[in-house]
Amino acid sequence: MLLDFLMSYLKFFVSMLIYRHISRQEFTLRWLFLCPFLFAIIFTLVPPVGFFGYFLVFIAYSFYRNRNIRHLLNIFYGLYPVVMESLIGRLLAFYVFPMLGIVLVHESSVSWYDALLELLVFPVYIGITKLLKLDFTDLKVGFQRQYFNRFLLPMDLSMFVYLLSVVGLVVFEDIIPHADALRKQLNSIYLILFFVMLLYFNAVSKERLKQEILEQKDRQLQELATYSQHVEIDRKST
Repeated sequence: MLLDFLMSYLKFFVSMLIYRHISRQEFTLRWLFLCPFLFAIIFTLVPPVGFFGYFLVFIAYSFYRNRNIRHLLNIFYGLYPVVMESLIGRLLAFYVFPMLGIVLVHESSVSWYDALLELLVFPVYIGITKLLKLDFTDLKVGFQRQYFNRFLLPMDLSMFVYLLSVVGLVVFEDIIPHADALRKQLNSIYLILFFVMLLYFNAVSKERLKQEILEQKDRQLQELATYSQHVEIDRKST
């Protein structure tokens, strides 16, 4: 019971950190520690509510905080931390821990190794984003300026499909042949695909923002040249 409570707390806490990183919305320290505690209580007392609520709470919060941005972007912000926590956690469980000789217990049960894994998710996530040089400040500006309108819907749908597939493979693993292997393959494929999409968004944002800065400088130089011409004409006329 205590270990289940701790795992629920850590999962929600890590997801909040990832949400803050992608959305650039700060949480006060009180809420950063209190919200995971409340979630862990709900998950412990009413597991189905906690389980399904975890997939929806960040979407609901995004809609609450960001009423003036596109719905698809709110959905992206809401699904991103849940998907990323899942991808990085399974990356550690399927590849990193086995290479270190650490064998995790079955996914339907919880061990202290799972708690250690959860503690490593956010540092590994930050390490990967820094290694790939993902700038989420530029990325957020790109989203707000609607550089990726045609890509947001496929991105959101892909995250929904990934989460539904993972949940289905966990819930129905007894009746789905080779469910563990399928989860591993799904995680590997979508992890690569997801970061490729983020890299594309990041590159487009940087390029478009750089182009806008250059265009702004050109306008300023043109306005300065025009002003100088007017000043020269006025000087000669006097």
